[in-house]
Amino acid sequence: MQTIVHSQEEMEQVMQDYFAQLPLRQIGSFNIMMAPELRECSYEEKSLTLAFHVQPWMVNPNGGMHGGIAGAAMDIVMGILAFCYCGGVMSPTVSMTMDYLRTISPGRTLITKAYCSKVGKAFCRFTASAWDEEKPGKLIFTSTGTYYNASNS
Repeated sequence: MQTIVHSQEEMEQVMQDYFAQLPLRQIGSFNIMMAPELRECSYEEKSLTLAFHVQPWMVNPNGGMHGGIAGAAMDIVMGILAFCYCGGVMSPTVSMTMDYLRTISPGRTLITKAYCSKVGKAFCRFTASAWDEEKPGKLIFTSTGTYYNASNS
């Protein structure tokens, strides 16, 4: 198992560096449009929490966050955590499942939290959940993801 973080301080530094470089590496990209905001990370929990402000361009015809955008938010939070635990390189998504439990409207803030379940030689597994910042007890989306451990390539 290869990880690039060995302490809370290292994890925080990796996250700060990642978010500082994001606009430079991905100018005009979808991830920049999503505008993830770092809320917290925990080395002990192997977790990462991001916020996404739901904007009008993110909605479906019914006025709630589009399922593809919701999937992207979950992929982003798990993918950034994969970056942290899979050798500091971007690790491609191999598979991802989504459960759509409720909707969230523009003007609200979606909080996403991912956990690293397993780091293996070839693949890493993650779980994530999301809720409205103002309603933390009510899940909106849940997800699981498998990411290729590109550090072993």
